[in-house]
Amino acid sequence: MMRTATAPEGLWSNEVFVFTAMAPTQENVYDAHAHSEYDQNGGQTIYVSYSRSTGAFTSEMRLVAVTLASAPTN
Repeated sequence: MMRTATAPEGLWSNEVFVFTAMAPTQENVYDAHAHSEYDQNGGQTIYVSYSRSTGAFTSEMRLVAVTLASAPTN
């Protein structure tokens, strides 16, 4: 899920669905982090990394490219 705001203190938008993390084989998905240093097209494409458990004391890092679109105006 993702929210946006014009300032860190808000006001924040409603949540929007962005992507579903690959399911872990055990335990959890954790450490989600947006990497603004890799934004493309003025922030239209963002990159998010996360870790997912692959077994006892093992995990892998995943990187997802998310392309954002403007919300329709009423």
